[in-house]
Amino acid sequence: MPEEPVIFISCGIFKEEIEYLIREGKFPYRVIFLDAALHVNYDRLKASLVDALEKNRRAGAAAKVLYGHCHPEIMDILERYGAKKLEAGNCLEAFV
Repeated sequence: MPEEPVIFISCGIFKEEIEYLIREGKFPYRVIFLDAALHVNYDRLKASLVDALEKNRRAGAAAKVLYGHCHPEIMDILERYGAKKLEAGNCLEAFV
């Protein structure tokens, strides 16, 4: 049985590292990078994340989100879309 397709939605803060892994053939997934500066504007962050999740839902893939707790409603937003995220609370924790 084929695996369910997966799309990663990532904060742009991880872009260089993830693109390196992709080039090295160690991360064979599609990744949507959102602007790293969105965390300073909750409304824009929420709108961008919801937009990416909506597009992902239409594509029929599982969503994995590479973010910390950058928005106070992030867990509620992800739950509505059946998306999963890193267990990290912030970017530094995720890098470690």
